[in-house]
Amino acid sequence: MQTKILIIYPRSSKQLGLWSDLEDDPQIILRSTDLKKVNLGKSIIRKIHLSKKINTYISIPMKYIWYEYSDMYRLLPIVDKILIIDGALNHLSIKDLERCRRINPSVEINLFLLNSLLAGSPILKNVRPKISQFDWNGIYTFDPQDALTFGYVYTGFSYYSMKRVQPPHDTKYDVYFVGGLKGNRNDLIFNVFTSLHENNLKCKFQLYSPYGKYLEADGINYSKEWIPYDAVLSDVVCSNCILEILQKNQHGATLRYFEAVCYNKKLLTNNKDIVNYPYYNPYWMKIFEDVEDSDLDWVVMKEYLDYKYNGDFSPRKLINILLKNE
Repeated sequence: MQTKILIIYPRSSKQLGLWSDLEDDPQIILRSTDLKKVNLGKSIIRKIHLSKKINTYISIPMKYIWYEYSDMYRLLPIVDKILIIDGALNHLSIKDLERCRRINPSVEINLFLLNSLLAGSPILKNVRPKISQFDWNGIYTFDPQDALTFGYVYTGFSYYSMKRVQPPHDTKYDVYFVGGLKGNRNDLIFNVFTSLHENNLKCKFQLYSPYGKYLEADGINYSKEWIPYDAVLSDVVCSNCILEILQKNQHGATLRYFEAVCYNKKLLTNNKDIVNYPYYNPYWMKIFEDVEDSDLDWVVMKEYLDYKYNGDFSPRKLINILLKNE
């Protein structure tokens, strides 16, 4: 009998489409922590039910009924494994997980960390304490250093579903960067932009910053909300070189690496470990410590690139890892 796996993932993963390769897999049930669509009357009730102010004084139970994963308990009799993607723990409580175990004592409940524990990602602020409060069957991580430090299972590059994107007619940007102002990398982001801008490179830096603007310049765009990933990919394919800047203490790749490989773009990165990654090509991927020492002629030079990507970043690989650990 085929193993049935329920994956509960955060809204951010849904927006990025990271698990879309699994949508048609009969072995997989996908549920997000996104809110379900409801009518006006129910939306008013929901607002009261989920109110942080009210729940500070009295914790109202059964909040899960408003989310896409609301059928989690009903699915338990047919599920063999549950995989929680880290950000989903901002919604799920330890009591929720313990109830799953009571309903189906044989179900395996695993955690996949898609953010580095040693970095400063705000997504993990409320997740970290929950990791040690539950007896997980397995904890998996994309970050090799976290795997070594905490004894988790390293999954490699197994969480990116490539989308088909219409190639552009021309190149709009020499360098493209998108990301949040987090993880103690803000100064580096702005220093790199300033250096590139002063050397007359056409840049687009799309920065997620809910707290306002820091440096105002032509080529920097701020957003208080994460922009749709389709818009990100539209900028990726219109760029000559993608810039990757890791958060402090992060050792796993960002999505910029996957995008460079999948959409055949140059990559300028401060990730020294990239030399050990699949598809690494020293002609198309360059490591920098100080961007002022980088070969900017290489950045702007237009070349034909083909990493010959064959689909092995797909989350189907993650499912295979889960099944091997049965």
